[in-house]
Amino acid sequence: MDGEREKVLFLSQKANFFGIKSLGARQVRGNGELVITPQGIRFTRWLPHKEIFIPAGRILGVTRIRSFLKKTIFKPLIKVTFLDPEGREDEIAWFVRDLEGLEAALKKLGAPLEP
Repeated sequence: MDGEREKVLFLSQKANFFGIKSLGARQVRGNGELVITPQGIRFTRWLPHKEIFIPAGRILGVTRIRSFLKKTIFKPLIKVTFLDPEGREDEIAWFVRDLEGLEAALKKLGAPLEP
């Protein structure tokens, strides 16, 4: 962060992580902190600890879905399609209470919102 505070576009300290598609359906879901800044998406899962960062320039699209990796809570989720560090397309999903706020923050990053 070069000594400067990142500008926070969105923050959820109760985000529910549903996994990364390329890692398969047996992943552990978990709660954590989801932060959107102009630099990208940062998620920290509390238990088991996991940190994920997706640079803004690697985000390909954002979609509302009802389930991810055969998991559901019967509420809409946000799925982000992105390019992994090797340039392969992948997907990740979360549930947050403020879906509109999350979508608005991702739109500010230039992420296309898909219906």
